[in-house]
Amino acid sequence: DGSHVVYPEQVLSAISKKKARKFAIIGDNFQLSIPLYRLCQDCDVLVHEATSLSMDADQAAVRGHSTPEIAGLVAKNINAKVLALNHFGGKSGKDEMGVLEESEKSNGG
Repeated sequence: DGSHVVYPEQVLSAISKKKARKFAIIGDNFQLSIPLYRLCQDCDVLVHEATSLSMDADQAAVRGHSTPEIAGLVAKNINAKVLALNHFGGKSGKDEMGVLEESEKSNGG
């Protein structure tokens, strides 16, 4: 029938020489657990929600959300190479510069 078996080393040899990338995606989480911090440590890309600006941090905490400032601190503490913010809510979704400034301020730029 012309079919044959393909083994991983036949098709993955070029890929196996490249360094693996580590991505962490954190959503709807005001406070991370220690095991989650450890799991995300030294990731190449951290995707973290930034639902509310810091001025609304109390409300965000009640709802289990984070601020850009919290996301920036998490990125700094876990040594993430890149921080990508998502899940913008009401006010923060309309204030892109505020989101950017808060996250940069908290993780050193």
